[in-house]
Amino acid sequence: SWLFFKLFIGSILAFITSSIVFFIPKNDFDSKIELSVGALFVAIGNRYFVESSMPSVQVLTKADILHNLTIVLIILNILLIVIQRNKKINWKWYEKKYNPIILTSSIYIILSFLVIMF
Repeated sequence: SWLFFKLFIGSILAFITSSIVFFIPKNDFDSKIELSVGALFVAIGNRYFVESSMPSVQVLTKADILHNLTIVLIILNILLIVIQRNKKINWKWYEKKYNPIILTSSIYIILSFLVIMF
């Protein structure tokens, strides 16, 4: 479990960083996007760090799946930020302050658990 924590702490923190942007007020759009894009770069950088520390294989590993999951959910968070900001898109459920963080965090926890267990 220590090795897992050491290898994936960057991805976990990147996802947490991209999730806490929903606590920033809606009128501070620039800060939200900058933090989310920074989290995306951290997730990609952590992926290459893990690939360099693990033996090279040509199959899809659990580490690859976890990193891809993190990157996809960070991109989903960015998309939800844009949806909240856009006046033409009227999705009431996503425009509430805590609903997107509950959605993406629950997806991340459930899918990560499933990947690790199976």
